[in-house]
Amino acid sequence: HGALEKPPAGSPVNLQINETIIDQASRFVRWITPLFVAVLPFLKSIGAKATSETVGGFLDQLKKWASRVLLIVAAAIIPLLLWLTALQLAYWGIGVCTSAGHCENWQHAPGLLQGLFRMAGGSLPLGSPAGWVYVALAVLFLIVWPFLNVNSNSLHQLYRDRLGSAFLVQREDGKLEPADTFSLQAISRKHAPYHLLNAALNVPGSAYANRRGRNADFFVFSRNFIGSEATGYTETKLAEYVNDGLNIGTAMAISGAAAAPNMGMASLRPLSATIAMMNIRLGRWLRHPLGTPEDASGSRLAIRWRGKPGPLYLLREAFFKSGTNVVDPDTEEPISSGFVFLTDGDHIENLGIYELLKRRCALIIAIDGEADPEMTSGSLVQLERFARIDLGTRILLDWEPIGARSREVSAEVAKRKVERKHGPHVAVGLIDYPGISGGPREKGVLVYIKSSLSGDENDYVLTYKAAHPSFPHETTMDQFFSEEQLEAYRALGEHITSRFLAGQDHLDLPDELDRKTAIDRIDLVFRPEPDGESGA
Repeated sequence: HGALEKPPAGSPVNLQINETIIDQASRFVRWITPLFVAVLPFLKSIGAKATSETVGGFLDQLKKWASRVLLIVAAAIIPLLLWLTALQLAYWGIGVCTSAGHCENWQHAPGLLQGLFRMAGGSLPLGSPAGWVYVALAVLFLIVWPFLNVNSNSLHQLYRDRLGSAFLVQREDGKLEPADTFSLQAISRKHAPYHLLNAALNVPGSAYANRRGRNADFFVFSRNFIGSEATGYTETKLAEYVNDGLNIGTAMAISGAAAAPNMGMASLRPLSATIAMMNIRLGRWLRHPLGTPEDASGSRLAIRWRGKPGPLYLLREAFFKSGTNVVDPDTEEPISSGFVFLTDGDHIENLGIYELLKRRCALIIAIDGEADPEMTSGSLVQLERFARIDLGTRILLDWEPIGARSREVSAEVAKRKVERKHGPHVAVGLIDYPGISGGPREKGVLVYIKSSLSGDENDYVLTYKAAHPSFPHETTMDQFFSEEQLEAYRALGEHITSRFLAGQDHLDLPDELDRKTAIDRIDLVFRPEPDGESGA
């Protein structure tokens, strides 16, 4: 009859059951976390496959459903960890009691809490040491809450510092010195083009700003202004004054912030919370451009106080609500309060051409070095759609011969028999701008340079290709190039551009584009002036 008797609460039997539940949950999390890390570099392609609407054979359907299962499993990591943490905290705070109600056994608790329990004499509820520890931690969190800065606690600063030390240098007394605090305002107008750094303004939380379903809008940094149509624009000097650490290094890091909970058109909504809580956040919150002049008029103390995005903004990232303060849906006017969340310009347009089309440039030279192993020029095709919908601009450009020849070379290298052909690596196309105020349409020229192979590259480039079949489209997740890898890409880029500028590779032009007009405009940029200065 004793075996059938229900054990009292807090008995060793219940303790054993609780240990079993926690151990099982812990083992599951330990198993699933490496899986998430393994699939992390491929999340974008997995997400594309999972959301694909194409109807294929059995194998395609299997890949789509397998991708969906992987996303669900990966997205479950953070909820499981939070549940396990809450379970552990509650479990550690409960003593094992005798039938008389005396609780003195906390051997299942961590060593630190065991010591606190003994110091407090093992009393219960708010007399319980665990209870006081939890209350003290809650008070501490409430005190430090206003001072937390989600920008300072993300990976953005580390990423920004590494990029700055690698690419932003200056020569002083014959030596190269760091220049990663270089101001956007200090870019020379005499010795450089007017520089634009493109970013994606994430707006998934705004039903009005996101009415097209892109989850992002175009955002630009320049010498004189920063902002977007969705937020309005502000002077760069005011933005650099108000936003702590905003300079060319920060803008460059934002422009390349490929991993974040919100990633514009590349967002994986089921994984937003998981990515946020794992702190895989390279994007940055910036003071709203329209609120910047008012902020700049305050004291330095007020600027420092208002210039910190708090933990609520982390929750906006996690739950896909960034951009709620971008545009007023009633007045269609930008709202000037709060912060905006910026990430990699690739999250809406990867070539950086869109802002140049808005400025109706007569000649645009675009270098497409994205990872595009299928040679489908997806970023160019997407740009053509944006240009037509948003700007009424048509782009006519035949890029397919580049991809066709590059795929042929890949097959030839695999067979160790490469036919040395010259090009194509470059396509020249027509930009057909709409007329201004009812006037005639205007013409522009787009020079599209694609990372590709034609078979006439030097020996060590083709040797590297033989050893690394995905070259020159290896994953951009690889941030640690070897000397051989770096030289292979550098040599390929030199080969492509030198032959193009020397007119040695054949160029196919669309019928609508006059060949003389195209050549004259390209030549104008690179033709030396009489004093030796470039026409650019």
